[in-house]
Amino acid sequence: MVGDAPPITYDVKAGWTLYWNPPMTLKHSTHNDVYVKGLKELQSFKGIGDFWSKASEIQKPSRVHHGAHNFMIFRKGLVPAWESFPCGGCWIVNYPRTSQEAEKIDSCWETVMFNLVAEGFGTPEVVGASLQIRDRGYRLCLWNRDNRIKDVRFAIADKLRMLLSLHPRMEIHYKYFAKCLQDGSTTARATPYQFIKVKF
Repeated sequence: MVGDAPPITYDVKAGWTLYWNPPMTLKHSTHNDVYVKGLKELQSFKGIGDFWSKASEIQKPSRVHHGAHNFMIFRKGLVPAWESFPCGGCWIVNYPRTSQEAEKIDSCWETVMFNLVAEGFGTPEVVGASLQIRDRGYRLCLWNRDNRIKDVRFAIADKLRMLLSLHPRMEIHYKYFAKCLQDGSTTARATPYQFIKVKF
């Protein structure tokens, strides 16, 4: 990544769109458009009031029991794909698929969606989030647009950790979309981070 980040061209007040990926479309390849064609729009939100009026209609992740699924919420007008943000990346929080964590994941996903719709992350560089539902666990991913904006991804990580009440020593991971395009996975071989306050 060299040079300056291009200006933001999307309307940050346009609202947000919630998508679902059917299991058969999750194989992501830059050589075909099956993934993008498979995106199913479930709901759209514009503002906090609109979100809460529709919140009860949103599928609870914990109630999805079979197959691999992705839920995704992105700024309206943006395509939730790595190719849309080639200089960006995402923070990844892993949760095991136990009965306790299954209950927690509903709350975590709702918290992230609410804060996106409310612009609670404080930067238009946050473009969306995804929740991967797999047999072994859940992966909550928060996407940022461009890492040429200095320190933006770490400020986003701090906010995410606070919102999800993550333990200070809990590892979270980060992966550049340039690497995703190379290996075909959003989360595999991501870089682990621990955020420990340093006293001077």
